[in-house]
Amino acid sequence: MYKTSEVDLDTTVKALLESELGFLLLQSDSIDIDMYSLLSEGSSYEDRQGMFGYGTHVTYHLFPLMYHKSHENECDYVKARANAIHNAFTRWVDFGYNKFHAKEPYGCKAFLKYIDKLEWYNADYMLLMVE
Repeated sequence: MYKTSEVDLDTTVKALLESELGFLLLQSDSIDIDMYSLLSEGSSYEDRQGMFGYGTHVTYHLFPLMYHKSHENECDYVKARANAIHNAFTRWVDFGYNKFHAKEPYGCKAFLKYIDKLEWYNADYMLLMVE
């Protein structure tokens, strides 16, 4: 998992483009405000955002997951977290990984194992590339 202080625009865009399922998890490692905290405060996960780096432009949704970074109100992130997990599950299913035809992400042991491997519950932000 990338740390927010270690990524620049080129690294972020390249990682998004190389991601098999089209999403990137980031962990905030700074107590100060970073770029993603500013973007998430001024927008919603439903908003499309753009980023230019690595010689190309990508459009994405920014989901504030805030599992690692301290935050004031847990309730503010419930919808974003649920939407993010369902988007990741949909892409995972679309790529043919759902061998047992699970209907829900939390009812699928293989998917839960996959997100554990990604360290999902240590992420503060998810960038979901728009196709």
